[in-house]
Amino acid sequence: MRGTQLLSLGINLLCCGAMGFLLVVLLARYFVRPFREDALGALCPGGLRSRAGRRLETGRMLAFVAAAFVVSRLLVYVVGLAWAFAVGQSGTYLEDPLSLWVRWDARHYVGLAENWYVNEGDARYHLVFFPLYPLAVRALSLAFSLDAAAAGTLLSNACLLVCAWAMYRLVELGQGQEAGRRAVTFLLFAPMSFFFSIPYSESLFLMLCLLCVLCARKRRMALAVLLGALAANARILGVLCAVPIYYEYLLMVKEKKGGWPMALGCVLRTMPVLLGLGAYLLLNYQVSGDPFRFLAYQKEHWYQQMGSLWNTLSYTLSGALSYPDQALRLGTWIPQTLYILCCIGLLLWLFRRIDPAEGAYALLYIYIAVSPTWLLSGSRYLTAMYALYPMLAMAARRKAWEYALLSLSVAGSCYFIYMYLFTGGLM
Repeated sequence: MRGTQLLSLGINLLCCGAMGFLLVVLLARYFVRPFREDALGALCPGGLRSRAGRRLETGRMLAFVAAAFVVSRLLVYVVGLAWAFAVGQSGTYLEDPLSLWVRWDARHYVGLAENWYVNEGDARYHLVFFPLYPLAVRALSLAFSLDAAAAGTLLSNACLLVCAWAMYRLVELGQGQEAGRRAVTFLLFAPMSFFFSIPYSESLFLMLCLLCVLCARKRRMALAVLLGALAANARILGVLCAVPIYYEYLLMVKEKKGGWPMALGCVLRTMPVLLGLGAYLLLNYQVSGDPFRFLAYQKEHWYQQMGSLWNTLSYTLSGALSYPDQALRLGTWIPQTLYILCCIGLLLWLFRRIDPAEGAYALLYIYIAVSPTWLLSGSRYLTAMYALYPMLAMAARRKAWEYALLSLSVAGSCYFIYMYLFTGGLM
């Protein structure tokens, strides 16, 4: 026990020290780099190529994205079927696969799409889920006469396809076409990418974040702010879209030879991103009479409130080493430990090369996403961090690294699909 405590303390100290170092370095780069002489604004590779060349390139990119999407989704559903055969539930899977895939929070989203928010019974606790995704599922269900589970599955897959396109375009701007392909591959074959294809809000949230950042890079700032506000109405972490938007404003200040007064003025242009969160608070007030009721429900029903990275690492490491429920230990605590450590390690490894806006976004996202006092879905939250995939594309420039990471991702997918469908250890 003494050795376990020392190991946990050592990992905690290293991670928190790394986050402190990254906070200083990445935020310094975020505010200093835009005013350096070598700072560049949004670039659009291919601007000097012929129109026919650009069309050919676009066609190849779309074909790659479509093929990768189809193969990755087939992998998800075929692996699910294979596990169903292995555990003797093939009949249930073939007859009604959604009955197995729609679990945990997916049931809550489906319930919200069907019945919306209420202020009584156990369903009142569903107020903690942000409204944009269930609203979109509800609209799709009514428009095409689908049940909510099918509409949610269709919506999530459609959003994932757009995510793949937007990821390619975003990474291509900063790292080139090959890196764009790697980022799309790592996104679609991520160990927990199946969450992007079932009724969870991750794919909609990720799509809005990617489109927001892509629009900001192309200097379509009003549209970027609108998309950021929508992301903030899909998940609370959407407010962090303000980070890459404001960075592009800083680059524009540099190009216009402005100073810090103009840079401070751009804060006001970024603030409307918070309107998405404001709309959610208004929904809380309309349903319960308290704009912050979701915080009380989080604490009362899910035992969650904002904590610290130190606290989360402590109980996550403890669960990974000795949690009595084997399914939760193997499906939640060990993966969550690995995800947190790998994301911090990747950011630490690449802090000199990563785009300052993506680095600052990732730093804040990791801290906020993993700091709740009883976190059970940290791996899923980190899977929806858009900045993770440009970092992976940058880290895997060598083919050996790319193939190794892809192999681990596919193996992880097979493992996590089983843990989600048949053990109750992943949520």
